[in-house]
Amino acid sequence: MKWLRITIFLFFVLIVSIYITIKSNDVDTYRTNDVGMKTSIVTAKANPNYIEFKGQIYHWIGKPVEDWEKAFGEPNRIDPTKYSYDWWIYDDLSNSYYQVGVNDKKIVSIFAFGNDSDLSPFQIGASYTEIDQEISFRKYIEMEDGRNYYRFELTDEDLITRPIVQLTDRIFAQFYFDRFSGKLSAIRMMNQEILLEQRPFELYYRGNLSETKLIKQEQWKKINEATAKQIFSITNRVRQQKGLNRLVWDDNIAQVAFSHSKEMGENQFFSHFSKNGNGLKERLQNQDIAYLAAGENIAAQYVDAPDVVEGWLNSESHRETLLEEEYTHMGIGVYQLYYTQNFVKRME
Repeated sequence: MKWLRITIFLFFVLIVSIYITIKSNDVDTYRTNDVGMKTSIVTAKANPNYIEFKGQIYHWIGKPVEDWEKAFGEPNRIDPTKYSYDWWIYDDLSNSYYQVGVNDKKIVSIFAFGNDSDLSPFQIGASYTEIDQEISFRKYIEMEDGRNYYRFELTDEDLITRPIVQLTDRIFAQFYFDRFSGKLSAIRMMNQEILLEQRPFELYYRGNLSETKLIKQEQWKKINEATAKQIFSITNRVRQQKGLNRLVWDDNIAQVAFSHSKEMGENQFFSHFSKNGNGLKERLQNQDIAYLAAGENIAAQYVDAPDVVEGWLNSESHRETLLEEEYTHMGIGVYQLYYTQNFVKRME
């Protein structure tokens, strides 16, 4: 009997111990974001390490856009986006370029580059190592918002070329680095709502996500055209910084580029060659575009114009095309998340 009582007691202790162990290591399952990724199980505790960031550009997030106007003047134009905000484009400042995201008359995002852009305490041209030592880039960021939990995970490539840090509980800074020089080329600021709307990295979450904005066909036309103009402006700014000639916009070349982007988007393929086997040479010839040299960059699934240009710059072959000295004209065609950039050296 004595041994029986001891056995029953030990069995009871074992059951209680297992129960306590299970409860103390409870995990939650977080669904990925509609991109075919598998469900992942991660722990539910967020531990944000906020970065002390005293620069002026960070403090604009959340401010009325009229305050920005007083400091920088009126924008060159206001472009629609596929997100909840419009881009206010500032392309006539000497050595600075800004895209200011505005929603409900407040600043929700800023993309900035150029040697005169006020990005303090950081500067365009600062090394990756220098900034990493100061703020310590990480492969993930975590957020908790009420009952919602979000975790963005960066790939090794993301960590090298476009890492992101959390500045406050609702404001983030994404750094764009030139992988060939290892130096900072641009910065993007955004609030938490925009980060969750754009979802630039692999996302795991528990709870709710904002619904994707429903865009009608006529709205897409305006967004596509606006994005193409932004790619054109940013490309010329990059060439200017490298001491290269500014390229001239060509409507006919742009139409060739748009037709290729549209074909890729509608038929869900990604290639420099059309479904009928035609390449850039044939597509230009079919539009009677005479040239001495031509080149093409394509991309898909990038967040927006700044993101795609930075992506091209960090790919050796695309970079060579974008920075080719002999080109004189350019045309860009955007169809939703498909991008084509055509370059031509015109016959004199």
